[in-house]
Amino acid sequence: IPSNLSEEKEEGIESRTKKESEFKRIDFSKFNSSLKFSGLIPAEFEIEYIPQLKALSIYDPSLPGENIREKSQIYITYFESDRFLTLSTVEILKREEISIKGHEAIFYEIAKKSGVPDFSSQPSWRNEKHKAIDIRLTKNTPSLFYAFASNPDLPEETFNFFIDSLEF
Repeated sequence: IPSNLSEEKEEGIESRTKKESEFKRIDFSKFNSSLKFSGLIPAEFEIEYIPQLKALSIYDPSLPGENIREKSQIYITYFESDRFLTLSTVEILKREEISIKGHEAIFYEIAKKSGVPDFSSQPSWRNEKHKAIDIRLTKNTPSLFYAFASNPDLPEETFNFFIDSLEF
C-alpha cells in the first residue's frame, strides 16, 4: 500500500474524470472542527459521526449489517500529541513511515491483542487485523494526528484513492 500513496499516478484525463465523478468530496470539518481536511468518498457512501468517540464512520448503506456501524468501510479518529501514538491494546504487525501530501504519516497493519475486550461502539472489524494510516497535521508540538482505518473487506484501491484525495 504505502509506496503508491504519495506518488502521482499516471492516468488519462478521461479515466481520472470518470473515477472522480463516481465520488463526492466531503468537508469533514462540518462534523467536527478538529477534522481539518476533506476527501473523496464513493458517491453511494454515507457518514456517521460518533460524538462520544469523536470519530467518523464512512459506511456503505447497501451492505448487509445489523446496524450502520457494521456497514463501516473507513473509520476516522484523531488525537493531539507531540508524537505518533498507538494503543496499548493493539499489536503492530507492520509499521512503515511514509509521507501523505507532504505530511508525516505511518502505515500500520494492526490487530487487537488477544484477551483485550472488543472496542465498544466501534465496527466489529476494528477488533480484527486491518490496515491503518496515521497522518500528522503539522510539525508543531503538539499537533493533531488523524487515524484512518480501513475495513479489511474494502478494496485497497478505494482506500488508497480516498487517502490520495485528502486535502488539508
